[in-house]
Amino acid sequence: MSDDRYPPTIAAAAVRDLKAAKPRTTLTDVNPAVISVPPTLTATNTDEERDVAAKLEAYALGLTGTLRGNKFSLPKKGSVLLGRGLELTIRVPHERVSRQHARIDSDGFSYRIYDLESTNRTKVNGQPLAPHEACTLMNGDAIVLADAEAFRFLWAPPAGYCSAFISYGGPDELFAFKLYEHLLAYGVEAFFFPEAAELGQRIHEVMWTGVRKYDRIVLICSQHSLTRPGVVTELNNLFDREAQEGTNLLVPIMLDDYVLSAPGLAERIRARVIGNFKAALQNETTFRNALGRLLRSLERKS
Repeated sequence: MSDDRYPPTIAAAAVRDLKAAKPRTTLTDVNPAVISVPPTLTATNTDEERDVAAKLEAYALGLTGTLRGNKFSLPKKGSVLLGRGLELTIRVPHERVSRQHARIDSDGFSYRIYDLESTNRTKVNGQPLAPHEACTLMNGDAIVLADAEAFRFLWAPPAGYCSAFISYGGPDELFAFKLYEHLLAYGVEAFFFPEAAELGQRIHEVMWTGVRKYDRIVLICSQHSLTRPGVVTELNNLFDREAQEGTNLLVPIMLDDYVLSAPGLAERIRARVIGNFKAALQNETTFRNALGRLLRSLERKS
């Protein structure tokens, strides 16, 4: 599979060892009707998403200087000031940073950052903000103050999410990409082959390692996927791992009814509770409701 059509995303950069952020990119040039990654939760989101939002904790992670590795919690509602001032919640002791440099606001659903007429500007993913301009923050966004100190905006449930390996057949790749983008937007470390596989690796080794490494295997069930030899191999490896560890690792979701009547491995899959994404590419509300249920199944138990 070629990865030329899959530009790196900000959320992926956050997962990959906090590498330098790049401007946000999506697959809207491929099919804008089915790709829509919400930048964050807002008051117009579905009940499922609002339920997820209630469990999330947001924080700014210091990336540079004396702040590197420090986590600064952000309130569910209210404001936090960033700058050089001694009294500020997030104090940034650098001479280029203004006393009150920027502010992060939350209304309980979304987080927005504003530049407070700073001398040396505030940037989000390399893009400078105009004074008092609001920028809604996505999970993984890079915040740079005065081209001197950097943070990353992150959110996750208190105990975090299980990592997820996305298993799918080639014809379902567009849906798999959409799912991958949304999982990353909620802070889930996810494996999607075109983004995660390194050039030169043997494909079967990549898949075998992924099935063994990740906490959960999210299987996209369709007639396209369940008849693919690669997916069948991944499933057999997964069932071997489940038998060895004595636990349930498979999280199946369906795009059509094939899994409900097909023979063979499908019989073992339909013994599990299966998430319903059948209308997910045509109906955004259906997708978002199903996503909320999937996210709950991926929550780590504290």
